[in-house]
Amino acid sequence: ELGLIEDSIGEARIRIERDSAGAVRITNLKTGKEIVAQRGFWFAWYAFHPDTQLYSD
Repeated sequence: ELGLIEDSIGEARIRIERDSAGAVRITNLKTGKEIVAQRGFWFAWYAFHPDTQLYSD
């Protein structure tokens, strides 16, 4: 399924698009530049950064 989301991260407006091949493209709407995503897995991050705080009160 194709998809399109427009949202904000802080002050930045972004567009997230998914094409028919499953590729995802994230664009900063103000600059028109692509935001390159990096996938990672929690267990790999945690192995190097065990004191990372995910949420705070």
